[in-house]
Amino acid sequence: MNIMAQMDTSCLMIKPELTNEDNIRVVVRIRPLSEKEIRSRFKNIIRIDHPNHISILNLTHNGDECPKTFAFDAVLGEASSQEDVYECFGRPVVEKVLEGYNGTIFAYGQTGSGKTYTMEGVQENKDEWGIVPNAIHHIFLAIDQATDRDKSISFSVRVSYVEVYNDNIHDLLSEDHTASLSIREDPLHGVFVKRLTGFVVASSTDLYNVTTLGNRNRATGSTKMNEKSSRSHAVLMVTIQQNVSEVYISGKLMTRVGSLHLVDLAGSERQSKTGTSGVRLKEASKINQSLSTLGKVIAALVDAKSTHVPYRESKLTLLLKNSLGGNSVTTMVANVAPSDYNYDETLCTLRYADRAKHIKNHVQLNDSPRNIAIERTAGEILTLKKELEQLSKIVDDPTIEFIDTDEKESIEELEEEEERRRRENMTNDELAAYLEMKMQSEAHETDLLLAKKEYDKVQQMLQQVKKHAIVGEENLLEKFDEQQQQLNAWSLELKEAASTERELEMQLHWLESDMVDIEDKYSSLQEEVDEKTKKLNKLMPVLGRAKKELATLERKQRRQILKEVDKVFKVFVTQVRDMTRHLDLYDHILSQWIPEDKLLLIEKNMTWDEWTDEWTISHSSLCGNNVQRQQEPSGSLKQNQRGHSDIYRSYSLESSQIKSANIEEKLKLPLIDKKPSTSNSLEE
Repeated sequence: MNIMAQMDTSCLMIKPELTNEDNIRVVVRIRPLSEKEIRSRFKNIIRIDHPNHISILNLTHNGDECPKTFAFDAVLGEASSQEDVYECFGRPVVEKVLEGYNGTIFAYGQTGSGKTYTMEGVQENKDEWGIVPNAIHHIFLAIDQATDRDKSISFSVRVSYVEVYNDNIHDLLSEDHTASLSIREDPLHGVFVKRLTGFVVASSTDLYNVTTLGNRNRATGSTKMNEKSSRSHAVLMVTIQQNVSEVYISGKLMTRVGSLHLVDLAGSERQSKTGTSGVRLKEASKINQSLSTLGKVIAALVDAKSTHVPYRESKLTLLLKNSLGGNSVTTMVANVAPSDYNYDETLCTLRYADRAKHIKNHVQLNDSPRNIAIERTAGEILTLKKELEQLSKIVDDPTIEFIDTDEKESIEELEEEEERRRRENMTNDELAAYLEMKMQSEAHETDLLLAKKEYDKVQQMLQQVKKHAIVGEENLLEKFDEQQQQLNAWSLELKEAASTERELEMQLHWLESDMVDIEDKYSSLQEEVDEKTKKLNKLMPVLGRAKKELATLERKQRRQILKEVDKVFKVFVTQVRDMTRHLDLYDHILSQWIPEDKLLLIEKNMTWDEWTDEWTISHSSLCGNNVQRQQEPSGSLKQNQRGHSDIYRSYSLESSQIKSANIEEKLKLPLIDKKPSTSNSLEE
């Protein structure tokens, strides 16, 4: 039962407190069936089971396949208005930008899914304004309210508009909007576009005109799926700089720089459905290629084991580098089409969005160097103000008697005389320290006077503002603040009421569904058996398909395992073959140079040493040449070494007897057996 098919699913997006690590928020928006889809009798395959959950059903299997369900920050149904969309995820991002953070909103989806309508809407009708016009209106409304409250605050709004067409960056606000621009990155400026046009706008009307100019220059075309299809990715960049024209005595700083990126991505396409050819086919190829790279970037950012993010494989991903995994409050709106004709594309979009929601951005407040200097100055002024208040208390104290002019002059003369004497008695270091202290004291007094003047100036300004703000007996500022607070309270109550109403409607639908099941009683056990049998017969094909799918997956996994085992086995066989060749070589060397009986004797006396991890031969210190080196004189040894008379290069009976005779003669020992000394020692 499609419970939410006719329901308006407004946004219940959870807005957590902003932290240094902030996940990308993902919202899904479902467009209604188009007239063409209705005429073609396509069916709606999307179901909203919960304001944050969406299910998609594959009707190619007669509806027996289990629906695939996804969870997002919010799901907006077919009846959701443009205002609902902006309040859901547009307003929170713009408010963060006004506070001095970077913000990004980008729309993703197949061609014809409603991305451009979500971002642009219809400018002639305010009720159909998209994210861009609503954000423009919101920005300048907030600026007007801020400047009305505090005349010392000023704002500067700068706008640029680019498109990525066939993987080339074009400036939509330039006279030559078809010229390709280069994109660069450096540690100081980050990612930027060289020679990009920027306009400073003073009102929402100016900004509307600029965006309209850019939209006219944007590349569009007609396909079978969309009569006015965007053939490029468009990025509107709005930079808001908040300045303080005068030093604020209270120390509150309002100077912040926020950057808002509004991105309308071109839709992914299938040539078989769009029927593109020629130039349109080339455009579609480039669009799909850049979106594929965007998918790789998202996958790499989500994968904890990934060490490289391929931002530079596409100019689109490099342009959005700060928005994906960087310093930005980012929201992705995934636009989907509800018809069964677009099942594959809709499922692909939902999987794409499901990966993107795991990306973590590192959000930071953008403080310019000028802000830091102003903040430091404001802190010093606060300190001076406190000292000024203390001095004012001293001046107003009636117990203090002030010195007349003559006495003051006498005291100053005495102080000068005392200072002169003190200088004469000081060393150079002490004098330098004294002069530095005196200069600091004089500078301190000057700062106090300047702070007093600044304080008086601000007090006069506040008095003038209060005079202009009071009409009759009413204070317009206080009245405006009260009305604003009341409006905010009403707005919050309306949102809570709407949320409660939606939850109650959902509960009501669930209760109605349960009531239908309860009222479906059986008149006899036979009817119940028949009904259960029918349900069982319906579920058996589903179970069979699930088993087939499981068996297919098992076969694929088994083939993969067999491939890996075969690969490992081949490596193992190669290693065994190499080891066998080496062993054959060693056996051949041993058989050629060492007699078999001597080899057996050596093997008999060999043991494996676990500590040294090597083979050792028992009594090897008493064998062969070792005994000769220990016994014969040094002169004789050197002579033998020079003549090489005692070195033998193979084991044979003749060489062994000659060696034994030489040893017997030199050591004057009886000859035990005509064998090499090595074998004699080993036998012992």
